[in-house]
Amino acid sequence: MFQGVILTACLAVLLREGYPARLLRTLTGTPTPVTQTAHYREMQAIHARRLQQITADSPVQIGFAGDSIIEGWLTSAHIPASINLGVGRDTIDGLLVRITPQTVQQVPVWYLAIGINDVLRGHDPAALPDQITRLADRFGPAQQLIWREALPVVRPDWSDTQEAHRQALNALIRTACARLPNCIFLPAPEGYSPQDGTSDGLHPNATGYAALTRQLRQLIPLQMPSS
Repeated sequence: MFQGVILTACLAVLLREGYPARLLRTLTGTPTPVTQTAHYREMQAIHARRLQQITADSPVQIGFAGDSIIEGWLTSAHIPASINLGVGRDTIDGLLVRITPQTVQQVPVWYLAIGINDVLRGHDPAALPDQITRLADRFGPAQQLIWREALPVVRPDWSDTQEAHRQALNALIRTACARLPNCIFLPAPEGYSPQDGTSDGLHPNATGYAALTRQLRQLIPLQMPSS
């Protein structure tokens, strides 16, 4: 009987920790959902602490929401009263889980850039219309939304199918943004080149981030230092 109790307890732990699902993903080659990765959970905890620090005496002018391209952008160096909620490898669904309506209400202006990992992970393009609608519904109540397209990618493994997916994503973002009275759609910065502006054909390097910063500076110059 005691052995049965131990076995039951062990099975409960395995199920709670998701080991059967992990084994199945390993056997089938299915990527781990971004919300179940250690980095996602760690960043979610860090962001929760940052959000708790927003007060009337310590306001935030703009929030940045997105994936690793946002996470790697030193936004506070250009806009001190800002909060960066980027999470590497995040997807549209992952962002919708962690950026709640209450979070959107805490910050007047949002800079949104998400979706390229949906393309990289091979998510179904047919899901895009609903996902973009949900993003518009989530961030639409903000005082202002700056919604940037998925930046161009140049990598040896980047396929025509992925590029078509990226362009479909951007077309939906542009359309959804046009329907919101408070939304500004941002294409890739003028002159942005993934050959020169990225470290790996995807993630911006210093040159790429400088281009993103200049583009943003043209929109909200009064909120940014002159350096």
